[in-house]
Amino acid sequence: MKWHPFFLWLERLKNIQNVFLIRRGLWNQLEEEMPGRKLSFYVDFLKRGRSAFAGLERTEGDALAPCTVCGYPTSSGVCGVCRIRKVVKEGKE
Repeated sequence: MKWHPFFLWLERLKNIQNVFLIRRGLWNQLEEEMPGRKLSFYVDFLKRGRSAFAGLERTEGDALAPCTVCGYPTSSGVCGVCRIRKVVKEGKE
C-alpha cells in the first residue's frame, strides 16, 4: 500500500505535463497561423505585466536592466540569448 500515494503523484504529474503539452501545441499552432504572435505576446507582457511584478522584483528579485546588445531586460549586462548568439557566431568564424 505504500505505492498508492506515489502512483497518485505520478498520475498528477502526468496530467500536468499533458496540460503543458496541449498549451504548447496551441501556441505553436497560433504562431504558424499568425507569424510573430509569440514575440508580440512576450513584448506586450513586458510592457503591461512588468508593473504587476515590480513590487515582488524589488523585494525578492535581481535588479533588471536593458541588455547592452538587444535592449531586452536582463539581470546581467548581456542577456542569455545575446551571449549564446555571440558564442555561435564565434564558432562559425
